[in-house]
Amino acid sequence: MNIDEKIINEKISNDRFGRLLNIELDSIDEGLAKVHLDIKDEFKNPWGIVHGGVLFTMADEVTAMAASSDGRKYVSVNTTISFLHNQSYGRILGNAKVVSRGHTLVVADYEISSEHGKLLAKGTSTLFCIGQ
Repeated sequence: MNIDEKIINEKISNDRFGRLLNIELDSIDEGLAKVHLDIKDEFKNPWGIVHGGVLFTMADEVTAMAASSDGRKYVSVNTTISFLHNQSYGRILGNAKVVSRGHTLVVADYEISSEHGKLLAKGTSTLFCIGQ
């Protein structure tokens, strides 16, 4: 598969919310994507740990990038998430793998972990193709 870097770069540059959280793409390949973000105080809930919405947004970002590795544009239609652990500082990593690709729907599994390998969250996303 030829990954359309134009589509990926367009998604990254037009994704204002992902940029607000400073989510950065580390790598993308056929059906695979990896991202990271560095925790800021603004990302923490009242108990001093990363807000679940930040972890969910990372999941949404990394699955969309893995799905978009075919050069098409996708939006999420369903995402499950299990919060397993959390942290207060450092870097968080996200990776996703497409497990099923149909004509209009893609299913991708993802994991969010600490930079030291501790699993923070995992789940599955279903994404819908909105066009080329």
